[in-house]
Amino acid sequence: MFLRLSHSGELLRSYLYSYCYSKTAEEIASKLAQEFYDLNFRVFELIQLNEFMNHQMAHNTIFVSVENEMQDFVFDSLKNAYPGHVMLRPSVDEYYRYYQDDEIVIRRLPTGTPKGYNRDWESRIEKILVDVLTDKLISRIVPDNEKEAIVNGVFGTYLLDEKAILRYAKRKGADTKLGEILEDYKAAAV
Repeated sequence: MFLRLSHSGELLRSYLYSYCYSKTAEEIASKLAQEFYDLNFRVFELIQLNEFMNHQMAHNTIFVSVENEMQDFVFDSLKNAYPGHVMLRPSVDEYYRYYQDDEIVIRRLPTGTPKGYNRDWESRIEKILVDVLTDKLISRIVPDNEKEAIVNGVFGTYLLDEKAILRYAKRKGADTKLGEILEDYKAAAV
């Protein structure tokens, strides 16, 4: 089921989410696809959130989520291609201590993560929304006062697959929290 929600009850134009990735993100995806046959991964850029935020992210971080057993291999490959710009599963403190613009963060990809509509490695809006609200690192990078604007922008603009949101949230242990958010928006849209 796809959701199309509006707080005022008016019919809104809704679209499937798409994003034009940066040159660096495209290079990373291409490198990983060529080097690691059949690697399951997703790419998300922090600046993707600028579409929804009141205060824009001036510096980008590229998050590359890969299968758990492949994280070290991907890290080794990318650290050679982008020396000094790659972190492997950083804590929030490590992220801020060693941060540089165009940082690349390698992290675990939960099983069942929705694949992109155009290319498998693209992050769907459902994944992005769950990560912004629940991920230990991303939710701390995104200011709390911007999260409401992100949620409103996502729900007001794009078609969302409710099952994909809840399935991914469950894999991240956040299904109750996301279920409550969805119910609040459904109630407000009526």
